[in-house]
Amino acid sequence: DHVRRQDEVFEVLAHIERDGMPTEKPLKLLRRVGANLASLKDVCQKTEKAIEPLVKAEADTYRKKIAEFEKKLREYHGTLKKEAYYHFDSGIELAFKRIDEVTADLDRFATELEDLLHIATNFKYPDELSGSHKLLQSMREDVVNVRALWNIEVERIMMTEGFLTKRWGEVMPLEMEDDVKALFKKLKEFSKVDRKLDVYTGMHEVIKRWTVFCPLVAELRDPAMRARHWSLLMGLCGKSAQVTDDVLLRDMWNMELHKFPAEVEDIAERAKQEAKMEATIAKLQGIWSGLEFAFEEHRSANVKIMSLKEEDMETLE
Repeated sequence: DHVRRQDEVFEVLAHIERDGMPTEKPLKLLRRVGANLASLKDVCQKTEKAIEPLVKAEADTYRKKIAEFEKKLREYHGTLKKEAYYHFDSGIELAFKRIDEVTADLDRFATELEDLLHIATNFKYPDELSGSHKLLQSMREDVVNVRALWNIEVERIMMTEGFLTKRWGEVMPLEMEDDVKALFKKLKEFSKVDRKLDVYTGMHEVIKRWTVFCPLVAELRDPAMRARHWSLLMGLCGKSAQVTDDVLLRDMWNMELHKFPAEVEDIAERAKQEAKMEATIAKLQGIWSGLEFAFEEHRSANVKIMSLKEEDMETLE
């Protein structure tokens, strides 16, 4: 580029000289600059040739460092398979702690990768870091997605804890069921992680229990439930609790009703049928207690015949 611009200046000076203007001094300076540039170029070429073995050795050294870095990344990636945040029983506190720590590790790897990339670019082999870049990006995406999954679990805990602290007489099972179904749908649509992961299957199982539990709560909240029916339920679940309007929903959840959905529904249906029979019996008792019987002499025998009014007979029928 310097040589090209020098040639351009020569052409300008030649044009000026043709026009009769003095150019000897500028030309002299320009020729001196040209000689200096040629000398510098020669020195650069000689220096470049002299340090070529050193450059090659340094390039080979950093090639090894890049290979070692990728190996270190792959070994680290292998350890992540056993991370606590992949296991549901770890709980949200430990899961988020490890997610934050792994994220910090990946940040340090990213800084190291950036330094190596700068050097690799100078040595004209930046592509040799493409494998490390892809692996690091993959680990980052995985951690981000697992964090998002655990955020759904946080949402679930906040929702269900809100339910569990409600008193039995205040529970609204239909609204509760709608909220649970909406969250279950959100989990099912979350496709950014492997659904075979323990953390995913664990979350799926807990919300699934709630989808079973909520309709059972609606059945058991029916006024037809009597003490005898609650006794049957306690025997079924192997639990003991005094069910009143003041008992917490948590006590009902702890009975693990989701394990016996069909049996719980049978008890609730039995209570409803018995309530209907009780209502019918009470109605009949009311009718019979108000009936007035009429007694008439038999026409040919010395006996009295008992009879009911026609409207009372129709009511009994």
